[in-house]
Amino acid sequence: MFRLLSKLAAAVMAAMLLTSCAMPSSSFEADTSDTASLPSSSVMQSVSEEPPLSSAEGVSSEDFLFSPITVDELCGQSVRDVYEIDKNCVEELNKDLNACNAARGNIIYKYREQWKAEMEYYYDILYSALNEEGKQQLQKSQEAWQTMYDTEMELNGTVQAMNNIMYDVFDNPRYMMYRERAITLYIKCMAMGNLSDAEGNRVYRILK
Repeated sequence: MFRLLSKLAAAVMAAMLLTSCAMPSSSFEADTSDTASLPSSSVMQSVSEEPPLSSAEGVSSEDFLFSPITVDELCGQSVRDVYEIDKNCVEELNKDLNACNAARGNIIYKYREQWKAEMEYYYDILYSALNEEGKQQLQKSQEAWQTMYDTEMELNGTVQAMNNIMYDVFDNPRYMMYRERAITLYIKCMAMGNLSDAEGNRVYRILK
């Protein structure tokens, strides 16, 4: 009798083991599904001028569309003069209103780099036209601007990190800062009388 009960108990245990092994695994994977779907768009690194990751998914779906933006919205304020870089940036942003945050960040980064190039170009032009005192003042002015820019980017990076913001919400301010500096240096170049030829034509390219 004792042997019969032992065999019956062993059979029941075996049946229970087979049942547990056959259970679907989806119930155990539910806890990780949310983390797997988190957007992987780039987090802004302060001071760094690295572009957003183009492979990032960001926040995008067929049910979500960005509204078309204007140059004023891109710059975060009403602007008097609109330049080709602004127009091209807005046009490209408005081509695909379903694009994810990272893709839009890549676009703004591309045109921000164009403003950065303009800033460096007009800095060199202005520097070449100034006397020694003016050269020193321009250097100090540019260093002060760069310090302000870097400090602002560090603050932005801290704000994003503290709030777990996974994409660069400060793309537009960075765009605007390079834009404003480039225009400021361009205006100073226009004020220099020794940057024109005998016919009065400017010896540098016009900011359009």
